[in-house]
Amino acid sequence: MNQSYDKEVTIQSDGARLSGILGRPPRFAGIVLFAHGSGSGRFSPRNNFVANVLQNGGIGTLLVDLLEESEALDREKVFDIDLLAKRLLTCAHWLRQQLETRGLSLGYCCPKEFIIVPRASHLFEEKGALEKVAELALDWFLKHFLPQA
Repeated sequence: MNQSYDKEVTIQSDGARLSGILGRPPRFAGIVLFAHGSGSGRFSPRNNFVANVLQNGGIGTLLVDLLEESEALDREKVFDIDLLAKRLLTCAHWLRQQLETRGLSLGYCCPKEFIIVPRASHLFEEKGALEKVAELALDWFLKHFLPQA
């Protein structure tokens, strides 16, 4: 098992300060950006579980909230697709500028899009469901991040 290093980061986006957690395994093939459109999703136990599985498999992660805490209460901003997309691109650009992540393959993960586990609810609370999601995500990203033989 790899020992991952997490650090809190702040990404500036048009005056907003976006909070994130950058997870870096000792050696990694790429990085997955987990984007959260409201609240403090970067602390979600489910999202952190999947991120830890990816990190243990050699993939870095950035869990980031696309809205500041005060903005998350504004329903218009929660559903402002243009704003959220712009901030997502800002986070991707930020990753491409950091010494430790520039040049790496970049993948995006919206945790609510994991609909690949039969008989699992959207929160993956069923026994083994979250573990299966994390395993499938790791396999998919490794397949797409690593050069094919």
